[in-house]
Amino acid sequence: MLTALLACASSAPEPPAAPPSVLLVVLDTVRADHTELADAGKTPQLRAIGDAGLVFTDATAPGPWTWPSHASLFTGEAPWVHGAHGSSREDGMALKDTLRVTPLREDLPTLAGQLGGAGFRTEAFVANRLLSQPLGLTRDFDAVSFERDDAVVTRQAIEAMGGEEPLFLFVNLMSAHSPYHPSPGAPGPETQQWTEPWRTEDGGLSWFTRTPDAQQLLARGELEIPPEGLDLLDALYSGEVTRADFHLNQLVAAWQQARPHSVIAVTSDHGEYLGEHGFLEHSGSTYRQVTDIPLVLAGAGVEPGRIDTPVMLQDLYGTILELTGVAEAAVSLVRPDSLDPQRPVVSVAWTRPHLAEAVGGRLAEPWVSYRVGERAVVVHGETVELYATSDPTMSTDLADQEPALAASLAEAARAIPLNEVSGGVQVDPAMLSQLEALGYIQ
Repeated sequence: MLTALLACASSAPEPPAAPPSVLLVVLDTVRADHTELADAGKTPQLRAIGDAGLVFTDATAPGPWTWPSHASLFTGEAPWVHGAHGSSREDGMALKDTLRVTPLREDLPTLAGQLGGAGFRTEAFVANRLLSQPLGLTRDFDAVSFERDDAVVTRQAIEAMGGEEPLFLFVNLMSAHSPYHPSPGAPGPETQQWTEPWRTEDGGLSWFTRTPDAQQLLARGELEIPPEGLDLLDALYSGEVTRADFHLNQLVAAWQQARPHSVIAVTSDHGEYLGEHGFLEHSGSTYRQVTDIPLVLAGAGVEPGRIDTPVMLQDLYGTILELTGVAEAAVSLVRPDSLDPQRPVVSVAWTRPHLAEAVGGRLAEPWVSYRVGERAVVVHGETVELYATSDPTMSTDLADQEPALAASLAEAARAIPLNEVSGGVQVDPAMLSQLEALGYIQ
């Protein structure tokens, strides 16, 4: 039923004079290969939107965690341009010693600001504390509501869908983010002994319930997860992705009733490691498990189809402005002729001071992934790894086989300006405890 409704929305005759409303949903921490867009996982609502609209099979986040990626989504700029990213400087914006960041540049126009200036009501309902209004990423929204529970976020967003004026509604859902909880009737962490130090009181699994945490232990080679443990992690995470899709279904059903002439965009800010490359969680490195994201568009002005050309999360900014008639975009996801298959695809992870100190080695330096055409390099410190684009798990390093190409791409990757600037905000204790529960600070 939802698929049919979306198909009708995208093939309607002439739209009314009023610009279409926009529902933009970020399924936080959802990696592309665990959705039905990749013939995996259980995300029927995401698949329905894609079937009725545009599916982007090769979408990349500019960073492996919330802060830089959402800033890119809201400004259309890369992290080294908009300024909101991790920092190793002591005068960075310190949420705590284990999390220092740089603030979003104040001179850049935001998506909410542009749409608000064009007469849209702009509201954000978020489950990620980093998007709380005091931290600055969601500036220019008329209203921002934070609730940790996705069910509450969904209900509040649905209640805000009414009204006569065009609406830009942004929703961030955190179900897929750790801690992971088993689906009803499915095996939980208690079924495997190795999980004991990281079990939560409510039956979930969190890497940050002990010190040092599981993320650090695995990265240092001091934790071995058995094969059945990796299967359990995959099952737990997949169940949480399905939970996020359930809330998406509720949002889309209500949205189509309230705003039939509209645009729906659904994506993620980053993925998640499930033991690959010796990593758990995300944020410190840039393999494709944490940078490949789902992306679908449907509704007014969107011609259904499938786009295999590589695109970036920040491309949504100009696309939404173009679909609403607010501004033309140099790069628009709904105009395939504006997409350059040879445009570099770049993701960056700045050094996390606590990981550099606790783990060192490959996490002591910033990471840059730089992909053009059929090859991608991953550069950290003096290390250069080369992978085929057709190897999305980045499991076979080709640097020794193609040293000249690896060196050329590494030179381009190292030219990315990883400048850091100082800045700060006041952060209340309640916010710090929420961020600590999510593993952002320790």
